[in-house]
Amino acid sequence: MGRTLEEKKGTVSDLKVSLSQAQLAVVIDYKGLTVAEMTDLRNRLRPKGGQCKIAKNTLMKIAIAGDEKWETMSPLCKDSAAFLLIGEDIGGALKAYQEFQKASKKSTIMGGAMEGKILSEDQVKAIATYLLKSNSWHKLQVPSMPSPPRLLLVSTRCLLAWQERFKRLLTKSSNARFTHPSSFQSYSLRSFVHVC
Repeated sequence: MGRTLEEKKGTVSDLKVSLSQAQLAVVIDYKGLTVAEMTDLRNRLRPKGGQCKIAKNTLMKIAIAGDEKWETMSPLCKDSAAFLLIGEDIGGALKAYQEFQKASKKSTIMGGAMEGKILSEDQVKAIATYLLKSNSWHKLQVPSMPSPPRLLLVSTRCLLAWQERFKRLLTKSSNARFTHPSSFQSYSLRSFVHVC
């Protein structure tokens, strides 16, 4: 028996609430995952403020319709898509997913969305790599940026160029104000972003 209209409306409402609390959405292909494996994934994400939502693609499209932050994710709502909705601890949640993926050897990243931008699989992986190497996302609170997640919207090419320039600057300047990425909060990124 199909779901009633009221049940569908309830699902859409629940998705909207979850999306409003998320900073990043990662879409994965969950084909082949068992119920136990999905439970394992949810249990890994929960302590990091992440959720794994499985809903009919049409219902997710309704939930994101007209929402500037998430509407760009619409092309990813297809096939056997599951939605990882991640809050503040982006690095921790992405690491939890990577560990799950390594253990299960199943599921693939289809893409993602953040701040109104659609992300490719490579961009999501680049974000994960960057945050894991930085040790803590909270160390990247930079006054010159309007909000921490916007830093992640820099293209992969720009991000790598910025990282390389940052390394060169550290190498060249022994009397720099900082000596480790964990203490660069006070340094403006404006001098790096122009390389994009």
